[in-house]
Amino acid sequence: MALPTFKFSGKELLVTDSFKYLGSVFAGDGSINREMDVCNVRALAAFRQFQDIWASPKLSNKQKMDFYRTFVLPILSYGCKKWTRMEIQMGRLEVAHSNGLRRIIGVKLMGRHRLETLREQCGSSSVDNL
Repeated sequence: MALPTFKFSGKELLVTDSFKYLGSVFAGDGSINREMDVCNVRALAAFRQFQDIWASPKLSNKQKMDFYRTFVLPILSYGCKKWTRMEIQMGRLEVAHSNGLRRIIGVKLMGRHRLETLREQCGSSSVDNL
């Protein structure tokens, strides 16, 4: 089945499966996966900009978490309020958040630290409560 064509002022408009509007990515199927991918990539880029801060032994975990809450979490959770909170998407956000917490306190994933322990050490909560 061919996609419909649309014209505006005599010019044919492109039909696409997603588009960006006011900083958010809208998908034709209504999913938010692409929007979440964009937020995760941007948050990771912001996180990497502060690599020297996360690795600094001179800063306390509280100071590092203040940077994290100010510069990384808003990017990670951008648009989160308007999303329909589905378990899979919230799980993806939680993974990104917990990876950030692990780097801040300097523990490896292989250390098998419980998420609750990480949150306590960082004075943080789950992504659901952000």
